[in-house]
Amino acid sequence: MTEPIVNPFVAGNPVTGSLFVGRDDVLRRLEELWTVPKPPSVILYGHRRMGKTSILQNLGTRFGNQSQIIDFNMQRVGFVKDTSKLLYNLALTCYDSLAPEQQSALGEPTAFSEDDPYNAFDRFLKKWDKHRQNQRLLVTVDEFELIEKGINAGRLDPNLLDFWRATIQTYPWFIMAFAGLHNLEEMRHDYWHPLFCSFKPIIVSFLGEDAAQQLITQPDPDFPLDYDTDAINEIINLTRGQPYLVQLICHSLVSRFNRQTFEEGVERERRFTLHDVRAVIESKEFFRDGNAYFAGVWVQAESADNAQQTIMKTLADATDGLTIAELAVQTQLSDNILDHALTVLARHDVVVKQPDKVVYTVELMRRWVREKVPAEMV
Repeated sequence: MTEPIVNPFVAGNPVTGSLFVGRDDVLRRLEELWTVPKPPSVILYGHRRMGKTSILQNLGTRFGNQSQIIDFNMQRVGFVKDTSKLLYNLALTCYDSLAPEQQSALGEPTAFSEDDPYNAFDRFLKKWDKHRQNQRLLVTVDEFELIEKGINAGRLDPNLLDFWRATIQTYPWFIMAFAGLHNLEEMRHDYWHPLFCSFKPIIVSFLGEDAAQQLITQPDPDFPLDYDTDAINEIINLTRGQPYLVQLICHSLVSRFNRQTFEEGVERERRFTLHDVRAVIESKEFFRDGNAYFAGVWVQAESADNAQQTIMKTLADATDGLTIAELAVQTQLSDNILDHALTVLARHDVVVKQPDKVVYTVELMRRWVREKVPAEMV
């Protein structure tokens, strides 16, 4: 080996192309739903950094031949003044996705009136229908919680979601795929109700053991390094198959291999051992590099009564978990507050309520809370 290995692991950014592995279950489910004459719209929901954005960005591989895929990421749309600007931005994004000859036939949409944006967008879709050449229009809406923020701030009309429901019912070729942290049970505002019956929920959760092993050992077909079985098992045990954390550990392993081999002159096998995995996890850089993920989970657990974070901090000192009774004593939370907080934490994949105790779902999350969250922050 004469030069460093190109690191195939991606920790943080969406994964596309041949590097996107381990989500065949979700893609198969989408194929089942979208190979019928009237395909439903969907909501992909799940824990932070589970790969929802990566799934959306890889839909073209499976569905690009039959669908015009529109990437309408709410973060990139930015601050929109009102509903008319949002729908106009969506129409422009659809228009910009077309080939020049299709753009000429359709005509660039003009700004929508603030008084009647819904009719303006509907007219745009009617024109689109004449030129779509039997292709479906698949609009992916990432970070859909930002819609809720816009509604709560008074910038977006709550009727927007009802309009989208009516649109997908009117035009069977118009499909929407939302992605975000919330599941339908957490959308308590009345304006979300139109989505309950019209959108199919699909959970994006931890990778199964086989998928995690595939990601670890075969991030691309030409990956030149190998792993001991103990090293693979340790990565899966530490991460529970959380895809971002799997990528982070493996990215760190390859970086360490390159540094040892080409900077420090260490002669070593092209194989990762249990020692390598533990050395990476125990390095000062690991939790720093993964801080956005860990801190994001911690901040999501904020609540008025601090119950969720109190539970997380208390559990972090218990390697083998605690019983409900032990948690009640150590946290001093009432039974009702404790039960509600545990239910939310379990729904967000932070803890698992086993028959006899409560444990962290992801061991690395437990270690981060234990090492990085001081007691006075709770």
